[in-house]
Amino acid sequence: MKKNGKILGLSLALWVIAVIGAACVSENVVYTIEYDANGGIGATASSTHEKGVVQELTPNGFTREGYVFTGWATRSNGSGLGFTDKQAVVDMSTRNGDVVTLYAQWRFEGYTVSYNANGGTGTMEPSEHRSGAAKPLSENAFLRPAYAFTGWNTKGDGSGDSFTDKQSVTDLAESGDFRLYAQWALTGYLVTYDANGGTGTTAGSAHDKDVAKALTENAFIRAGYTFTGWNTESDGAGDGFTDKQSVTNPFAEPGAVTLYAQWRANTYTVTFDANGGTGAMAPSNHTFDVEAALPGNAFSYAGYAFAGWNSKADGSGDGFTDKQPVKDLTDKDGESIGLYAQWSVPVAAVSGGWYHSAALDTNGDIWAWGRNQYGQLGNGATTNSSVPVKVTAAAKFTAVETGDAHTLALDTGGNLWTWGYNYNGQLGIGSSGNPSESRSSPVKITTGVVFTQISAVAFFNLALDASGNIWSWGSNIYGQVVNDTGYANIFIPIQTSTGIVFTQISAGGSHSLAIDADGKLYAWGRNNYGQAGRAASTTPAVAAQIITGSTFKHISAGSYHSFAIDTDGSLWGWGTGVYGLFGDGTSPATRGTPAVIADARFETIDTGGYHSLAVDASGNVWTWGNNEYGQLGDGRSGGGAANRNRPYQVTDGVKAAFVSAGEYHSLFIDANGILWSYGYNLHGQLGDGTIGDKAFKTVPVTVRFKIGG
Repeated sequence: MKKNGKILGLSLALWVIAVIGAACVSENVVYTIEYDANGGIGATASSTHEKGVVQELTPNGFTREGYVFTGWATRSNGSGLGFTDKQAVVDMSTRNGDVVTLYAQWRFEGYTVSYNANGGTGTMEPSEHRSGAAKPLSENAFLRPAYAFTGWNTKGDGSGDSFTDKQSVTDLAESGDFRLYAQWALTGYLVTYDANGGTGTTAGSAHDKDVAKALTENAFIRAGYTFTGWNTESDGAGDGFTDKQSVTNPFAEPGAVTLYAQWRANTYTVTFDANGGTGAMAPSNHTFDVEAALPGNAFSYAGYAFAGWNSKADGSGDGFTDKQPVKDLTDKDGESIGLYAQWSVPVAAVSGGWYHSAALDTNGDIWAWGRNQYGQLGNGATTNSSVPVKVTAAAKFTAVETGDAHTLALDTGGNLWTWGYNYNGQLGIGSSGNPSESRSSPVKITTGVVFTQISAVAFFNLALDASGNIWSWGSNIYGQVVNDTGYANIFIPIQTSTGIVFTQISAGGSHSLAIDADGKLYAWGRNNYGQAGRAASTTPAVAAQIITGSTFKHISAGSYHSFAIDTDGSLWGWGTGVYGLFGDGTSPATRGTPAVIADARFETIDTGGYHSLAVDASGNVWTWGNNEYGQLGDGRSGGGAANRNRPYQVTDGVKAAFVSAGEYHSLFIDANGILWSYGYNLHGQLGDGTIGDKAFKTVPVTVRFKIGG
């Protein structure tokens, strides 16, 4: 313990000695202050200072011509700590042996002249001038291509006081900065560059007289064009120059001139692929910004109709009609654009339902597409299809009709076939009331009767036999089926017992229309909007003649309205006229009395849920009514202002042979048997390969049949 106590006491004593020693050392800090003339001349002795001792700085001994000494600073530019001459200072440093430098600070007794290049390049330091003393201006060091220096001026535009180069001046100002601007005379050529239809920027160039220099490289671009050089005239009628051409005195007189970019329209080639067909077609040459028609198709494909061109073989690219005028298919010079012939099954008839469509081809086969929840496509499946699929039936057909979710067909022997939804007995197979009764493949209805015409709508059907008798079945809640058993649904086709020979039938939402052999018009069924041609409070359950005094050749029953075309070609309409359904500029909620629609002359008409399609004598398609999903084909949608209460011509140059209005979509067959569609496409009912709520089309597109079935 004693030993440890001795060690502890010795350590403490040494620590005290160390602290006292350190304190003694810190008390003897001595540092030196040195003085810098900072542009002046002469000498000022350095001074030695001791920590804790107040001592004056050495008096300034420097001088600087034209300047007055103003004090000292720890930085040469005066931004550090400042001190007056002979100021008493203490502890400017705490490090023994340190050297502190103070810089003399000076105030100029006069003014400075600064020089502005005024469009030139280069740098010049300001010149200092003492009051009352003459001194020359600095010699010009600026340069400006194509210009000669002519002197100085107090204003950039030369409107102030002028001075020659190196002129001796006195007292231009009392103090501060006096600015002079270089003055220039154009002796060469200033070239600016104009895009002349292009875009971008190309920097101007200045050219000294008698000195060779290249024009600025072109930096302009113009889509669809190739740059070919420059010209003094925009139309190329002046003097021409190549890009980056080296020029010497390029123009008659020095001065400013504009060169205009010259452009050549790019050219491209369109090639044609038979895409499974046969034959040959030469490429067509096209020039950008020039509209030119594609050549007429020269290919053929046995059993198929030419349906136009497409940038992709499968038809999923950009489509073009035969001989269509085209413009700017590409903006690249020398590019080759390939177009593929599109082939379609030639179609003879088509029917648009609520969410599916069906077509009869010229070979007697039926194709269907769209919604298939209940097998209404007739291909043995229940999966929707956005392109036509062939109906699987061991028969050839002459007619096809679509309802809400079922399909009705007539074969070459006059037999009825049905498939799809059967809740109301619309399949005519003797049962209903259960979705399991639906059929995904065609079922032949055996009646022993030869039929010549059919009409299907949402939940019931009409058929016309060879003797002119009407048969009907399905939903009969409003007597639209016409029978003697009241308003019960009918599960098998039954004959209408009127004794009238009919030649045409049309099934509407819940009412029916027919024309007899004498051209008389009949209606029956639901009449809540006057669609059966009577006062809205009357609902006839048997066929009764309407519109006496006229004879008719064509009829179409819609959801809650009706149309008929008389033998003079006049169009009659009745029922509800909402959305402009009558096409006469009005939109009445109810019209129980049929009326002629002024200025309308059509050969055939088909009306859907709330819109209609008609064909005039020239084969032009016209449409009107609701346009919520683009079903009018005029490029618009959304209903409201997009609806039309007067007929609008959909096709221009494309002639139609057949039209069909679905619930919210439209279809027509052109004179070549090509099928077109537009409107709502939630379930793929347009048949163009697209599907979905946003896939509706506001202009006609071709239906894409799978070549080879």
